[in-house]
Amino acid sequence: MGGLNYGVIALISGRSQESMKERFLSALKEFVIDIKDTQEILIEGRVILAISFFCDPAHISAIEKDLSSIAETLNLDLAFDPL
Repeated sequence: MGGLNYGVIALISGRSQESMKERFLSALKEFVIDIKDTQEILIEGRVILAISFFCDPAHISAIEKDLSSIAETLNLDLAFDPL
């Protein structure tokens, strides 16, 4: 195991939707991660959600796949930015 030494900021943007943030955070609970910070900007019905976390680098593709599936379902954009 590589440990929780891979840092990522997941950036989600699009039309604001009820319980959106909770859906992404709930999906992340399925993994062993260390969430460092979350920030949310709401303006004119749009949202930018940033989630900063550390995880095992071996799990990043599975995490990205799960978050991408949620983003696609909600018609949102998702980007991963390594720290």
